[in-house]
Amino acid sequence: MPLASTIEDCFNGHVTDELRRQILAYGVPKNLLDSFAQHQKQKVQEPLQNRIRSLERRVMDLSDQSSTWRVKYMNVDEKLQSLMPTMQLQEKKLASCQKAIGKLSAYVRQLRKEVFGDHSERMSRKESATAADSPPTPSEQLEKPKRGKRPGTKGHGRKHDEGLPVEPVRHDLESADKRCRCGGEYELSDLPPVTSKETHIEEKILVREHQRRKAARRCRQCGRSAGIKTAPKPPRLIPKSKYSDALWRFIIEEKFWLQRPLNRVIQKLRSLGLIARPSTLTNGLHVLYKHRIFEVIYEAIIDRSKLAEQRHMDETGWKVFAENEAKDSPRWHLWVSITVDATVFILDPSKSNQVIQQHLSGVADGIIICDRASSFKCFAKNNEGFIIAFCWVHQRRDFIKLKDGYPQHTAWAEQWITRIDALILQNKLRLSAMETPAEYKREDKALRKMIKQIERKIESDLSDKSLTDEQRACAKSLREHWLGLTVFVNFPHVPMSNNEAERALRDAVIGRKTYYGSRSLWSGLQTSWLFTIYATLEQNGINPHQWMTEYLDACANNSGLPPPEKVIQRFLPWNYRNKPAEPDSATTLSQSEPSYSISILDPLPQPVP
Repeated sequence: MPLASTIEDCFNGHVTDELRRQILAYGVPKNLLDSFAQHQKQKVQEPLQNRIRSLERRVMDLSDQSSTWRVKYMNVDEKLQSLMPTMQLQEKKLASCQKAIGKLSAYVRQLRKEVFGDHSERMSRKESATAADSPPTPSEQLEKPKRGKRPGTKGHGRKHDEGLPVEPVRHDLESADKRCRCGGEYELSDLPPVTSKETHIEEKILVREHQRRKAARRCRQCGRSAGIKTAPKPPRLIPKSKYSDALWRFIIEEKFWLQRPLNRVIQKLRSLGLIARPSTLTNGLHVLYKHRIFEVIYEAIIDRSKLAEQRHMDETGWKVFAENEAKDSPRWHLWVSITVDATVFILDPSKSNQVIQQHLSGVADGIIICDRASSFKCFAKNNEGFIIAFCWVHQRRDFIKLKDGYPQHTAWAEQWITRIDALILQNKLRLSAMETPAEYKREDKALRKMIKQIERKIESDLSDKSLTDEQRACAKSLREHWLGLTVFVNFPHVPMSNNEAERALRDAVIGRKTYYGSRSLWSGLQTSWLFTIYATLEQNGINPHQWMTEYLDACANNSGLPPPEKVIQRFLPWNYRNKPAEPDSATTLSQSEPSYSISILDPLPQPVP
């Protein structure tokens, strides 16, 4: 091995210390070897040191960058921590918005069904059959026949209107049928006429000219003169009015019974030839209000209503466009209370339980069939003697709305609708067997068994964690109102629905939609009085037209004021009988004349002195 390469390898680390000693053994000076080694060492260390310094600078740069990024990270982390509550709030808002969108979509589907769909809440047989997991219903045993005339059966023929007077109208042969072809006249021998009937109505408005006899009196026996005497004035409902009692009755019936706006009544009168002013009619109705013509009957009906042990109650909105200290808004409420023989409408600015409390003041106990409004719950909480029976139809409607609004829950909702329908039908079977104790006991046992099954199903659904909030709300409502929903079980005479009150409010709702309520407080109060009177008359099977005619005549005979208490008792609906009133010779010229016509009466014969 050459000496130079050996020395270089030595300093490159490829030789051992033994080899170094051998090189020195060749006589190489030690200082020369050390100088060469130092040179080589510097030659090797210089690039390494440069590399180290470069790496140190890079480490410092990376350290600076790391500090910078660490600060940025801490800032971002701090900002993220500060935004976490906002993000959680936004997530909750997003969830609530999605829930609201679902509710609004369900509401849109419901409105679309109300406008374009079937208005009946009954399930079709196909829907009832496809409801999965539905309990057996008694409808399979009690199949209702289809409505209408069956094919192939004989009809009943045309029915004539009974109880109406018959006015014969004679029709002669035409003149051509009375002559022969030769020009001579036929000799006519009458045979039994060919008759046909038609129901006819005459509408006419006329002016009655009351000609009261005025005479100078002188005794025919003694010849003494007694002065001039005039026949008494005919009694009038409104003494100074130019309209007769029959015309006022027509206006009252059109407005408060048939729910026609006053301007349409005026239009009808104009078509018959009478130009009536709105102010004239309004002032006349105000006179009736001030004289308490209908208020006395209304108060008697309220007193009668308080005697009942059971009542249906409900309320609807009613507008009163008048300034009032009790309420600034025109949104008032029209309550209804229905008993066996009385229907009471109450106009009040409040929807609270104080209205019920005031209406039933003096009544200690009873049963109220109603919907799930909080006012009834508060009233029952403050009055322990009353039992609140909730309406199953309202409860069933929750599942119908769920089915229509959330199609994904259709099967579950239809199962509940089927259960409720079966329960209602079973209660009808129980009521139909009231007169046979053995059958009633059997049907009552089946009903109570269905009640227990439904109660267990409610608890089972509420414990099911897979139910959505909408489904859980329906089941929770059933459990919350279960005590009031099952009142009918122990009280068979209590109906399962509040449909009677809903139907009673229908006319009021029609009136609200046609003439928007009342423009004054007195008009609203009188509206509730007349709604009460007409509804109670119809409830007792009384002809409202005949009753109003007789009652207004009785008020007219009392100088336009309510009749005496004894006479009022005869006009109360539970005492009244549909009997023709006795004619009064001083009240009318001709009782056979219709109420309104377009002609003028012929002048009366002049009185004979």
